[in-house]
Parts: sequence; C-alpha cells; structure tokens
Amino acid sequence: MAERDASGLTDEDQDARGSSSEGAAQDGRSGAALAEDWRASIENRDHRTFAERFPSVGDAVAFAYDQRQKLSTAIRPPGKDAGPEELAAFHRKLGVPETAAGYDIALPAEAAALAENEAVRGRLDRFRAAMHAAGAPPATVQQAVSWFFEETAAEQVAIEKAQVAATEAQRDVLRQEWPGDEFARNAEFAQRAARAFDPDGRFAEFLENRKLDGVALGDHPAFLRVFAAIGRGMTEDRPRLGSGEHGVAQNEARIATLTREAHDALDRGDKETAERLFAERDALDKKLHGSGAIVGSGERVA
Repeated sequence: MAERDASGLTDEDQDARGSSSEGAAQDGRSGAALAEDWRASIENRDHRTFAERFPSVGDAVAFAYDQRQKLSTAIRPPGKDAGPEELAAFHRKLGVPETAAGYDIALPAEAAALAENEAVRGRLDRFRAAMHAAGAPPATVQQAVSWFFEETAAEQVAIEKAQVAATEAQRDVLRQEWPGDEFARNAEFAQRAARAFDPDGRFAEFLENRKLDGVALGDHPAFLRVFAAIGRGMTEDRPRLGSGEHGVAQNEARIATLTREAHDALDRGDKETAERLFAERDALDKKLHGSGAIVGSGERVA
C-alpha cells in the first residue's frame, strides 16, 4: 500500500499534482502569449493593420461600440437613387423648413433698412426658394445672407469714400482756377443756370445720379465751367436793383458767402441752418437780380 503524507496524499497523488500545476503554468504562459499577440489569428492584412492600433481585444471592442453609437445617431445623406420621401426625411433631420417661407432670415444691422426695399425683398424670396430646393439648412442660409450683405455694405462704403475723395479732388482743381470767393460764386452761377431750365427737378436728379471719373456730373469741373458761364450770362441780362456798383458788389459777395455757409451747414448735417441761409440768399438774389425765383434753392444741384 502506498504511503500517505501528512496531507493524506500519496506519492502518486503528489506527482499528479505537480504535473497538473506545471501544465497549468504552461497553459497560463500560452494564454499570456496569445493575449500579447491577439491579432495573430486575423487573416485579412488590412484588418490586422487596423487592429494594431489597439493594445487589447477590450480596447478594440470599446472602439467598435463607440463607433456604433455614433453611427446610430448620424445623419447619413440618401443615395443618388433616393425617392422624394427619403429626401424629405433627410431634409427634416437637417432642420429644413417645410416651405421656403419658413426660413427666418435676419439682415445685418448695416443692411436692415434694405428689408423695406421691394426689389431686395423679392430677391430674398427667390433666394429662399433656391435654398429650399437645394435642401439647405437654416443656419447655412442665414450665414450666406449675412456674408452677402456685409460684403455689399463694405463695398458701398468704399465706393462712397472714393466718390467723396474724387469730388474733393475735382473741386480742388476749380478752387485753383477760381480762388477765394470766386469758387462759391461760380458754383452758384452754375446752380442758378441748371435750376432755370429744370422746373421739375429731373435734370438735377440726372446730374446727381450720373457719374464721370467717379464724380457726379453736377460736381464735375466740365459741367461747372459751362454752367457757371451760362449763369453769369443770365445775370448780366437781368436788371440790377442795387444802389450803385459798390452796393451790387457787396450784395454779390454776400450771396456767395450765404451760399458757401449754407453748403457748409449741409455738410455738417444742419439742415435747418442751411434752409435759413438759402432762404436769405434767395431773397437777396431776387432783390438784386429781379423777380425770377430760383427753383429748388434748397436742393443741391452742383
């Protein structure tokens, strides 16, 4: 009979236990080696290369689960053969309104006044229709409108600054030709001539809206030279009611001064002062040159 040790195990039992422990240790080493090289069983080369990003199977599973969660809530565009219902469902997910009128477009502050312009409103309506047909989300439509009007406003400011600079440059040319009060006086002659042949104001509008060399025609030296000569000729044909040549000269100088001060007031935005100065000037002109009224005396022509 085999002898038993203190634990009650025979020598054969001890040998078997030792063999089992050794086998378990070997199996453990094999498991560790397999864990370290868990990608070895992946046959597809691209899959195995992708798996090398993850140190363990657990990391790969966690990544796959996270991607599945993201895909379950992702908005996937329909295929090229998608029907109207599928496209409509996709657009709803993007927040596209049911109709083009559903786009609530806000114009930038610098362009808000344009919303009252009928032509601008029509253009915005056509833009809404085009964006709705394209399935554009509201945020995209708003961004496009804001960018367009901001760019347009900036361009308009640049154009206006360029026109002011060009006008001043042309005026400087005439100021050299007509020094001192002569510039204001000749400008008034030009205005007087233009108003005399413009009872309905259409010619004044034409002069203001047509540009030459970036300058309104009414401010261009070519116009001012010709119409100043016409205005002087018209003045010479009128009977003078002043008291002597000295009085006439003084009144002419006063008219030129009032004209200059009135335009300065307009430039400052002081319309009330400008109108008062124009009225005083027109009254003096009427007294000096006759009873013919100056049409549109408060309106800038040249």
